[in-house]
Amino acid sequence: MNKILLSISLLLLAHTSFAGHHEAGEKTVKTADGYHFSDEGVKYKIFPGDTSLVDIVVNYAKAHNDRDLEAINDANTEDFKAYLSNGIIIEGRAAHAEFLKELFAASNQKWEYQWGTANNVVVADGSIEQWVNVGYKTSYIIDGKEVSHQEVQNIYIKNGKVGRIFVHSRLSVPQK
Repeated sequence: MNKILLSISLLLLAHTSFAGHHEAGEKTVKTADGYHFSDEGVKYKIFPGDTSLVDIVVNYAKAHNDRDLEAINDANTEDFKAYLSNGIIIEGRAAHAEFLKELFAASNQKWEYQWGTANNVVVADGSIEQWVNVGYKTSYIIDGKEVSHQEVQNIYIKNGKVGRIFVHSRLSVPQK
């Protein structure tokens, strides 16, 4: 019986040692976890990205909840753009700050982080675009009543800053 257990143990040990072995110079292949189609219809592979990028987005939402326009402005690229679910397009840091001043004055909107994923898109020239897809519950008061939305945002991160945001939103209706 001991010989059988010893043989099985050696076989398992040899198997796990071989599974982790790679020859010097051997390429490891990354597996794409999706695709992105450009406006021109070009198909680009999406790979898992650096999860520290999610922290940038979580801190960005915190700055919005804290009404910290300076932190928000510093987190945006010079050529910042936001495409909102209602069709509004915000172009530039100054326009974003003005939009947020009006939003903050009109409501007490809050962003509650729910989930996020970081992705790398390898584009035609071989460079990598970094994106974060994030889900929020947003809530605010209108005419004394709380309104909630589920938002998915696709956020382009360029050199550690928020470059573009695409917001997709769905009104949350209480279930009876």
